[in-house]
Amino acid sequence: MSDLDQLDGVAAAADAGALAADNVGQPDGAQAVDLGPDYGQEAAKVVDTVAALVTGYAPETSPLWGDQTKANITASLGPVLEKHSITMGALPPELLLLLTAGPVLYQSAKIIATKMEREKQAAQPARPAPGIEGAQAMPQDRPAPPERHPQEALYKVPV
Repeated sequence: MSDLDQLDGVAAAADAGALAADNVGQPDGAQAVDLGPDYGQEAAKVVDTVAALVTGYAPETSPLWGDQTKANITASLGPVLEKHSITMGALPPELLLLLTAGPVLYQSAKIIATKMEREKQAAQPARPAPGIEGAQAMPQDRPAPPERHPQEALYKVPV
């Protein structure tokens, strides 16, 4: 008997043991039934994810997302997910990444923009405040207004 034949025998024995472990409590010869995804658990995952996104973005909404509210939404969402056969695992990875990382990236971008604006303002020289002092600091060498044609007086054009 070759090594491959021995390995084949070991694999067949392992498969038989796994089948027996999967069918514990089942009559002999019965196969385990795949019940499909548990849409109740999927709904709970979706609600928990959305609640974390919302409360992470706006912490003042935390009281709105209590356990009873999440349970009610989960109970309503489960049948909808089942009707359309939607699971968290079926979502495109890009969308799942956007859902999980989007709010954190948005808040980070806002913080960075604020910091950049502060640095930009700090780098600019201080301007004099408008008013009498500011008016004196303004340059006095403005060009003279152009001469007006005498007929423009007929139209009462403000100078």
